[in-house]
Amino acid sequence: MTLISSADLDRARTSVAGSVVRTPLLPVPGMEHPLWLKPENLQTTGAFKIRGAHHRIASMTETERARGVVTHASGNHAQAVAWSAKAFGIPAVVVMSDTAARVKIEATRTLGAEVISVPPDLYRTKAVELAAERGYTLSTAAIGCKWRPARAGSSASPP
Repeated sequence: MTLISSADLDRARTSVAGSVVRTPLLPVPGMEHPLWLKPENLQTTGAFKIRGAHHRIASMTETERARGVVTHASGNHAQAVAWSAKAFGIPAVVVMSDTAARVKIEATRTLGAEVISVPPDLYRTKAVELAAERGYTLSTAAIGCKWRPARAGSSASPP
């Protein structure tokens, strides 16, 4: 496993600066040991996923961005990719499980992404197929990360 470097963090910080909310660290009073909370619900899309999605799209070449982006997600990452693609003025397709919450599907569409609903066991495969068919760049929550969490389905995002 290769861990991210301080240079990686600096690149990510620079790529999201001015585009995502710089959320504060807030101390929790009355704790025996210091505890700090970072209210990522203050982000435009309501979650930290916007940081990773925006950094991923910012890190793409102009040619890749011009072709568009496709991802598979059923929640916060879906909205983050849709928002970031819109910010860059590029097309986005989000393949979502047909069991995804309707509010997540509608929020993703409202942010400008084309949403394709498929059965849960097909949404990753469908995104890969669409990338190949349409020439889109595949962007998933874990692409670009130098480490991957052990839990299946989890993701890592830069700061």
